Amino acid sequence: MSEGPILHLYKYGRKTELHTDACKQGYGAILLQEAEDGKLHPVYYMSKKTNTAEENISEDYAKKELITRIARWALQLEEFDYEIEHRAGSRMKHVDALSRYPVMMVCNDTLTSKLKKAQEEDDNIQTLKSLLEKQESEEFFERNANKKTGKKEGFLNPISKESIPLSTYHVDFIGPLPSTIKSYQQIFTVVDAFTKFTWLYPVKTVSAESALEKLKQLQKIFGNPIRIISDRGSAFTSKLFNDYCDEENIQHLQIATGVPRGNGQVERIHRTLIPVLTKLSLDDSTKWYKYVNRLQRKLNSTISRSTKWTPFELLVGIKMRNKEDILIKDLLLEEIAKELPEQREFLRNDAKKNIETLQSENSKTYNRRRKKASLYKEGDLVAIQRTQFGAGLKLRLKFLGPYKVTKVNSKDRYEVEKVGQHDGPNSSTTSADLMKHFYA
Repeated sequence: MSEGPILHLYKYGRKTELHTDACKQGYGAILLQEAEDGKLHPVYYMSKKTNTAEENISEDYAKKELITRIARWALQLEEFDYEIEHRAGSRMKHVDALSRYPVMMVCNDTLTSKLKKAQEEDDNIQTLKSLLEKQESEEFFERNANKKTGKKEGFLNPISKESIPLSTYHVDFIGPLPSTIKSYQQIFTVVDAFTKFTWLYPVKTVSAESALEKLKQLQKIFGNPIRIISDRGSAFTSKLFNDYCDEENIQHLQIATGVPRGNGQVERIHRTLIPVLTKLSLDDSTKWYKYVNRLQRKLNSTISRSTKWTPFELLVGIKMRNKEDILIKDLLLEEIAKELPEQREFLRNDAKKNIETLQSENSKTYNRRRKKASLYKEGDLVAIQRTQFGAGLKLRLKFLGPYKVTKVNSKDRYEVEKVGQHDGPNSSTTSADLMKHFYA
């Protein structure tokens, strides 16, 4: 009905015709009304299948007397002023189609049987089927019986920020990515905690050498930060990296194993980075490195949700001049330059307030789903949650132990050492929500 004749609105008082047709299978009707152009246009279409009783009603134009049911219909029609006109079937094809409602195509869909046959030939599905038929539940109970219920332990503990840039760096690697012509497979990311300014460096390997090479490039321009925050990857736990931090008087903080939120700033950048690079390099995935500089510039000239300013503005004090900004009048830039010292201080103080406000809001939202963490003291025996699952380890116990608490740190963090012979690292730093008391 998307093309003519399309339905017209019914208007009282105009000449109206009802075209009908019926057969054993069904009956149809079209209500038509004369429009301004003098032609009849459809107002309503009707098509319905006959029920069992209606199928038994036969037509007989010679009958003089009506059966009770049809007589009752005739009496109802007496209320209306109308004329009955019989037309040959050749002139009633439009309603004949509605009454017969022919089936245009019969489709014998064998998809279900094909799926069943394919599943019967699939070894993995048959293995799953046999496991379900055995109804073995011991492993499920063993895996879930000791799970903690209710809210998770441990509140969100935001890292306090100084109102100065370049004091705290968050660093991490992301990869492996498709190898480029120059053998780049990773990106070393550095994020300034206060301004959110981001540096992206394509590198060949995840190593302390790669990280230090890029940090030394930053050092030539900006000097050293007060602290560097990283995960516990081999590049950052190496003697070479820690010796560099000691020599340069840089405090190196490593987040607890299995707690990526401790390095959340760089994690958020990576969540944005990968999808964007993927879309930019659809034609050739090995050319991703060509877009890294453009992406870095865009990140640093985009307003941050936490500071409400662009990273470039907070670091330098003026807006970044991109190609589209060339036509800005020089006078405007001169005025900005004059106000640079005052504006820079204002921007940084305002950014600090915005960060503290957002941290407070994030803490409230996060803590609503959490409860106060259990407290442990030095000497307590605990079990720590397994945070890495390699091949064949998915069905292993989720907690390792016993471990002895050797040091209590701030923000629900603990240092532990292995007691006895069992799976797991000899020592580790973990958080309260990944620990529980050990009972022999």
